[in-house]
Amino acid sequence: MYGLTVVVAVSLTTVFTAGISGAVVTGSPSGFESNDGNMTVEGTNAADWNCFGNGAAPGFATGINKGTGTCSTALVPGNAVAIHPDANNGANGEVTWKSGQKLDASCPALTNNGSVPNKDDFTGIASYNELDSAKPPNTFLYGAEIRATANGNSSGNVELNQSAGTAACPINRTAGDRLLAFDFTSGGTVLDFHALTWITPGNPTAGGNNGICEIGNHTPPCWGANVITSGSGITVGGCNTTGNDVEGCSNQSAIAAGDNGIDKTALVAQQFAEFGVNLTKTLGLTGCNAFPQEVWESRSSGSSFTSNPEDIELEHHTIANCGEVKIIKHTDPRGANQNFSYTSDLSGSQLSCTQPTATSFTLNDNGNTTGDSAGNTQDCTFVPIGTYHVVEGADPTGFAFESLSCTATGSSSGTQDATNPKQADITLASGNDVVTCTYVNKQQLGAIKITKTSTKTSAPLAGATFSITGPNSFSSSVTTGSNGTVCVDSLPFGTYTVTETAAPNGYAIDTTAGQSVPVNANAKCSDSPFGGSTVSFTDTPLSDFQVNFRDGGSGATSATISCDNATGTSSTAAATGWDTSLTVTGVKVSGLTTVHCTITIDP
Repeated sequence: MYGLTVVVAVSLTTVFTAGISGAVVTGSPSGFESNDGNMTVEGTNAADWNCFGNGAAPGFATGINKGTGTCSTALVPGNAVAIHPDANNGANGEVTWKSGQKLDASCPALTNNGSVPNKDDFTGIASYNELDSAKPPNTFLYGAEIRATANGNSSGNVELNQSAGTAACPINRTAGDRLLAFDFTSGGTVLDFHALTWITPGNPTAGGNNGICEIGNHTPPCWGANVITSGSGITVGGCNTTGNDVEGCSNQSAIAAGDNGIDKTALVAQQFAEFGVNLTKTLGLTGCNAFPQEVWESRSSGSSFTSNPEDIELEHHTIANCGEVKIIKHTDPRGANQNFSYTSDLSGSQLSCTQPTATSFTLNDNGNTTGDSAGNTQDCTFVPIGTYHVVEGADPTGFAFESLSCTATGSSSGTQDATNPKQADITLASGNDVVTCTYVNKQQLGAIKITKTSTKTSAPLAGATFSITGPNSFSSSVTTGSNGTVCVDSLPFGTYTVTETAAPNGYAIDTTAGQSVPVNANAKCSDSPFGGSTVSFTDTPLSDFQVNFRDGGSGATSATISCDNATGTSSTAAATGWDTSLTVTGVKVSGLTTVHCTITIDP
């Protein structure tokens, strides 16, 4: 991510007739007219600030005149934003540097109740960034500002911060941050440009420095003394010039309200200023770069670019030349504990991914019922502009590929490959874009149908209770219905154990051992015909009998009774009216069963 701090002060006196097509920075992808001193587009398939009006980009005005030309098809409106500082600040006053702060402060303190001269007061700000098709691409930045009054010659700085500010530290400077200084002279028609690099004790050579600060009596952290200027390999142009790496101009004539796409107010000459810069070439940027914050700071005209600024405005708008790719795994239903493998050709010297590697990784939706987590997401940042592919591996047992869908921001794209439905074809076309592809695999859920019958009649038995245990601590208890069956579905594939735990009244369990049942077919209990797993159990019916002895009246006889039943529970308690009894209950009856009982009488 990157951060940008812009400091601009404009002071213009000479009036020129502004507005020619071709007044663009060399290589500008959209042909942005960044030094013609107006907001309307004059060129064919070109660009200017009013191309973002009428709802095309946040903060720009509606009901404005785009100009006589046509807006470029290469524009990315999502990379443009306009802010209105005075309207945002309201009665709080201007945001300024807190008294006593110096330009070389690592975290300069700000106050929001200051006041600045009208010539240094921002009332409208706009920025736009884009990339060309080079590999790696060049990053182009365009900026525009409106002040409360015309200011003649103007001066300002643009700070490129690699860390976004916080409430405690609104401007957080780190090694390698850049400061761009724009000074418009000769009535705003000539641009003088300088660039510095922030150095620290831990990185004193950033930006070609050698540990020496630009302000001679300072020590790192500070802005380094190595200054990039028009005399060090870059070209700088003023109003209506072409063929330069940095260009800028103020409005040399009045701008009507309808021609002002930033805040739709009428402007006098030299009240508006704009610039364009090829950041990559000018600053010698390499690899991935990102700036999450723009901080606009006005500076009194003619003052040194190392002097303290006046008005300060924070713009939270990311400028980047690399993008982000997210791969998300969902199961259907959500939250299944299963690993899914992926391969990709995502690459880049600064590539950073949440999973250990980008080329081969595993995702698991375990525990996610609605949202996502680190386990089911591969989030890769600092992905260079280009085309990439991600492929899901073979379906794990019990899962079937269901869908692949992608969303993208900006001009980037993600689609399902026409030949391989498990392949995501991803194109990062613009910096700061995010492509998110979500894979969904449907869990194959099976069913077990249990059948209970009688060993004697093969009739279905209701009321038999079973326990079912299986993978992932699955456990359930079910009871057979009137047709002697019971069915359980929504079972993940795997091996289950079915055990009868209670027989119906009048029956005995034939086996207490559980039966192993594999579930490996996608099925529901409601399917007809049923294609799931089946298992059957039998119970044996029970019988009771009783044998009695009674003395014939003499009172002199007695007896003992015994039976050879193999099952059942015996009781010798005498039945009412009998001297001796043997009652046997719960005798399992299997086929024709004969029980022999012996009565031994003692006369």
